[in-house]
Amino acid sequence: MNSRSGNVDLARFIASIFIMTQHIGNLLGYSPFKDFWIYVEFFLIITGYYTAKHFDGKNYDNTIKESIIYTLKKFILFLPYTTISITFRYLGNRTSRLLSGELNIKGFIFSFVDDFVFDILLIIESYSESLIVPLWYLSALFIIFPIFSLLMQIRNRYWILFITSFYSLFYYGLMGVTGNRTYPNNFLRVIAGLCIGAFIYELIYAFSDYISKINKMILTIIEIITYTIPIIIIFFNLSFTRFILFCFTVCLAIMLPNLSYTSNLKGAVFIYLGRLSMPIYIIHILINKLIDVLSNNLFLWSTTIKIVLYYGITIIVAMTAMYLVDHWKWFQSIIKKPIILKD
Repeated sequence: MNSRSGNVDLARFIASIFIMTQHIGNLLGYSPFKDFWIYVEFFLIITGYYTAKHFDGKNYDNTIKESIIYTLKKFILFLPYTTISITFRYLGNRTSRLLSGELNIKGFIFSFVDDFVFDILLIIESYSESLIVPLWYLSALFIIFPIFSLLMQIRNRYWILFITSFYSLFYYGLMGVTGNRTYPNNFLRVIAGLCIGAFIYELIYAFSDYISKINKMILTIIEIITYTIPIIIIFFNLSFTRFILFCFTVCLAIMLPNLSYTSNLKGAVFIYLGRLSMPIYIIHILINKLIDVLSNNLFLWSTTIKIVLYYGITIIVAMTAMYLVDHWKWFQSIIKKPIILKD
């Protein structure tokens, strides 16, 4: 039986489209909607919630070992997409520099020795940033995730509730709710988003006897309102990012535990869209750069054509990539096997 929530999968897909929209400014020359970056926090909250849920009630003898295993299982899924995207991005960037005379043949070859390997391994955020800028999120998350998973294995849920709430409050109080991803704020920001998700899980669990008595229609209305308000705020560029984050928290506190009628959204289509969200997130900047280069040097496309191509090609390439990965028997056999580490 598939336990995925259709409403959450649909929300993931829409969030990936919003993040694409954040980067449409690369094609237009200006950013019409400047705060769609905050949907990275939306993804972080969801990840934090499900991580807390995964470890709840489990008592492992070697908690750090289980944290590492869970991290590897989670991030191996992304490797085909990130590896191909990063490789093409480096080839395009280095070839452009070679043709412009900035690099010679020797420089072209050895330019792959420096950051390329660390980018592929998703550890580049430990000292720099990915050539595919949105992958800062996956790299920082990969590095932080074993520590966060270890935190989720504290056996007293009220310690988790206490730590996650205070960290989030102090981080956003000190740093603000911004798109700052410079080192080391990239890691601190990722932890804060994850902590909100874990806080939601533990809070809903702790107060479940009271929450279960709230009218489901009221919760549905609140969920829809708090989902819609951030879109309106961003559309009008009002920059109320702290309130947007609050809306995310309220909305996902209802959506993730399936407390509203939107939990009735089920089916293969929603699951597919949810799974497609990460390939879209990983691939979209590569398509963005390709359209920009072709438009500036060959085709001189209008703004409308560039936008249509950007969304259309990204979704088609993401769907194709996911199909190929799903039907790659060797890779599927690898990810379905348990990871066994010696003590």
